[in-house]
Amino acid sequence: MRILGIMSGSSLDGIDMASVVFDDSADWSLESYTTIPIPNDLTEKLKRVVDMNAFEIAKVESDYSHFLSRIINQYIKSHKLQVDYVSIHGHTVLHNVDISTSWQLLNGGLVASLVNKKVVCDFRNGDMALGGQGTPMAVIADRDLFKGHDYYINLGGIANVSYQKDGQWQAYDICPCNQVSNYFANQLGKPYDANGQLAKQGEVREELVGKLLEEEYIKKPHPKSIDNTWIKQYWIPIMESYQLSAVDNLATHHAFLVKLISKLITVKGVNIFITGGGAKNKQFISDLQSELLGRAEVIVPNDEIIDFKESILMAYMAYLRVNETANFIHSASGAHRDVIGGCVYMS
Repeated sequence: MRILGIMSGSSLDGIDMASVVFDDSADWSLESYTTIPIPNDLTEKLKRVVDMNAFEIAKVESDYSHFLSRIINQYIKSHKLQVDYVSIHGHTVLHNVDISTSWQLLNGGLVASLVNKKVVCDFRNGDMALGGQGTPMAVIADRDLFKGHDYYINLGGIANVSYQKDGQWQAYDICPCNQVSNYFANQLGKPYDANGQLAKQGEVREELVGKLLEEEYIKKPHPKSIDNTWIKQYWIPIMESYQLSAVDNLATHHAFLVKLISKLITVKGVNIFITGGGAKNKQFISDLQSELLGRAEVIVPNDEIIDFKESILMAYMAYLRVNETANFIHSASGAHRDVIGGCVYMS
């Protein structure tokens, strides 16, 4: 079975697309992959969507769905692929556990019609309806596709972690990550802080590091999850209240991440499999390894896995969904039972 997995993260740095082939025993291979930039005008609309009225949101969803359909058709044609399913996460507008809702912009029926393929989407709401957090989804791929590690940390727009404890899988959102560093890098005219070089120029404000480490969400027991809007409306304003320069904010955020992730690793002699855009930040990886003081080995995979792990995950989520197999683990999400998440739109 060949599935095209499509992911666009909260950082809006592009659409990651991966063609993944699964056999009947769920063995898999990454066949091809690419990242396609989102047009600037659409990116700006997606950034502002939380402030729009219903009609405006529907229009952006239509534009986004048409854009995805065009690049999917181009990709399938250029790679001469016979695709069985297209699996799409969509652009998150809202993720709120209190109202059991996760809202991703995507008209799955429209995309299925335009690409003439079955589309699988809307994965999170089934888990949330049964009391789960609807996130992180990555734990299912960590368990089944990337075996052999003790901790799995994804440094994306939001950092999350997966691990086993007493034979049960645990997973949760750790804290805001690249969304924050990108925000302050943007103030310096950069899309992101390449290799932590901007943070390296700044001065760490230890008082703010301590404040962030004591924040209610950080101390809250898991399972737990973070909404993108909360980062913009709550977390970043806390940092900005200290009136630091952009480079000092970057340095402080960098130091906070290193300290917090190090504190998560309470067992000696383990390894940590790190993916997401932050895994390419060599300065961060070096500082984290130093902070761990030999307690753990940091493993960074090749660029294919760093860049496309979430697209591979989306393909696997769809593979499990169409085979009517659970793709959410209740011990990790907090749901009442394991869940088969996702809606299927026929072509």
